Amino acid sequence: MMHHKRTRPGRYDLAMRPTFRRCVVVLCACLAFVTVWSDSAAAKSYSADRFDATVRVLPDGTLDVTETVVFRFEDGTFKEVFREIPARLTDGIEVVRAGMEGETLPFGTESGTAEVRQRDGRVRVVWRFRPVEQVTRTFVLTYRVKGAVRQENGADLLVWRATPGEHGYAIAESTIRFDLPVGPTTPPGVTTRRTQSFQVSRTGNTVEVTAAGIGENGWIDTSLRLPGGSVLAAAPAWQQRAARIDAQAGGWVAASATVVVAGLLLLVAWRQSYDRPPDSETPRLTSSQPPDDLSPMLGGVVAANGRTALEHSMATLFALGERGEIEISERTRGILAQRDFNLTRRPGHTAIAPFEQRVLDAAFGGTHAAGDTVSLSKARNRLASRSREVRAEVKRALAAAGLLDVARLAIRKRYQAAGGVLIGVALVTLIPAIALANDYGPWPFLFPAAFLVVGVVALIFSATVTPLSNEGVRRGQRWRAYRGYLANVARGRESATGIAVPQVLPIAVALGLAGAWAKLIKKQHLAAPAWFQALPSGGDNAAFVTFVAYGGSTGNGGGSAAGGGGGAAGGGSSGAG
Repeated sequence: MMHHKRTRPGRYDLAMRPTFRRCVVVLCACLAFVTVWSDSAAAKSYSADRFDATVRVLPDGTLDVTETVVFRFEDGTFKEVFREIPARLTDGIEVVRAGMEGETLPFGTESGTAEVRQRDGRVRVVWRFRPVEQVTRTFVLTYRVKGAVRQENGADLLVWRATPGEHGYAIAESTIRFDLPVGPTTPPGVTTRRTQSFQVSRTGNTVEVTAAGIGENGWIDTSLRLPGGSVLAAAPAWQQRAARIDAQAGGWVAASATVVVAGLLLLVAWRQSYDRPPDSETPRLTSSQPPDDLSPMLGGVVAANGRTALEHSMATLFALGERGEIEISERTRGILAQRDFNLTRRPGHTAIAPFEQRVLDAAFGGTHAAGDTVSLSKARNRLASRSREVRAEVKRALAAAGLLDVARLAIRKRYQAAGGVLIGVALVTLIPAIALANDYGPWPFLFPAAFLVVGVVALIFSATVTPLSNEGVRRGQRWRAYRGYLANVARGRESATGIAVPQVLPIAVALGLAGAWAKLIKKQHLAAPAWFQALPSGGDNAAFVTFVAYGGSTGNGGGSAAGGGGGAAGGGSSGAG
């Protein structure tokens, strides 16, 4: 005897079939590969016995830097080393020499050369060599930095990070030597991260910082304050640019604030012409019957304050099924046992409203002949893509029933149009803001931000304006109260006595309760209606439960039911591989 395994709504009904077993085997193989790859990557290890730097400050404030790093390659094979230096807070970096084991390497991209390239405001040097294992190699880099010394509070200030700030290896020892044109006016300042110990010594115009036990991503910042004008005749170009940008900030802020204030005042002025509906108390239900004679779709729309969504169109298909206009049948399942369903047109024998006809046309792709068939997943996709046409027809139906207020609808559209236009302006002005950022810093971005803020507020205002008439608002409150009642029925908090499930189900779908009522149908083992045909092998209501949960869901799914720190220049990163 074969037993049908029940599934939760929208889930796959899976058994341990050969295809599923193969998927499990492939997944396990992938996990094993990832584990082996991770172990292989973790086996590669190295460290630095030393990372030394000599920083010579030239009379014009240019830094002549020579770095010497001794790498100890411990486990794994290595064929390159890199050093990356950010050009922030400088006027540029020029690489002079890159050496290895006492020899200067030519610049290039092949083995035995050093590649130098600049990108994203960083200078990157890569030493390439023949693969080596378990050896110690010494690498030397010489480069010049312009504009690293700045003017601050009447002094010429150098804040330099001589060790890389990002490195995945430990540094046993480091000696950083600063050769200055004049002696500092105050004791050198040193800031460290993940460094066990350090010492500072000064002899004449030379300052030396020695450190030990620098962990991964650890660094040393040294701050040296020199007499004003002893090195610089004028501030470096980057500092002058920053000062110019700061001086212009007030104008950008004022202009952007003007846009925001003017926009908000206009939005508030429009609000004054809004005829707000009268407040009323939430109605209390005294009957299990629907609050009025509106169709499930129109009832769901007024309950949603005039918003038309996919679940309202799906509720119409449920209602048309109950009226015998369409039939739903379960399709043959695929390899992974997904459930999907077919919708079939039947000869018409009831009056179909224009908005219902629009839903049918959208779902079936414009065909009208009895016997035409479409899958549920394709019908949902079509309804989602043609929602604007359905929404327009629903709006006409609400207007004909006296449930729309033309003036309120106009104000709502005005807010929506203004919001869309302002957000579009924000996107357009973002382009020149990006172009101006190099000369004016981040301040030009305030303009698109100002338009964006006003646009978002306009959309928020539109959401607070109901397009419904006073009668539509009153009916919407009753339908929302009925939604609460149906939700309580689905949860078992209200009695279901007197409720005809096939007739109420389209309403529950329109009110966004498809999932809750699918659970109720499954829990109470309710039989599927006559317009729904499950596969003969089903044996229970699992197919109908899945259809209700997926077919009435609100989603638009188209498938089947299923560091640096402290303002220091220098730093950067370093590593080997």
